[in-house]
Amino acid sequence: MAAALNLITEAVDNYRRQIKQDYFEVEKYVHQARLGEAMAYQAVLIARSGDLMRARSIIKDARSIVEEAAAAADSEPECENSHKMYWL
Repeated sequence: MAAALNLITEAVDNYRRQIKQDYFEVEKYVHQARLGEAMAYQAVLIARSGDLMRARSIIKDARSIVEEAAAAADSEPECENSHKMYWL
C-alpha cells in the first residue's frame, strides 16, 4: 500500500506542476480533472491507512479543483463546430 500511495503522490505532484506550465486553457482543464482523480485515489489509500481527517481534507481540495475546472470549461464560448470537437 505504501508503494501505491507513493505512486499516486507523485502523480498528484506532477499534475500540479503541469497545470502551472500549461499554455492552453483546455490543457489546464484536462490536467485539473486528472489531478482531482489522482487526489481521490490518494484519499482512498490514506483513508484505508486510518487517517480519515486527512482523507476528507484531500477530497475537499479535489472537489474544489474539479469544480473550478468544470465551471471554467462551461463558461467557454461554443464555436459553430463544437459538435465536432473531441476532448481527451
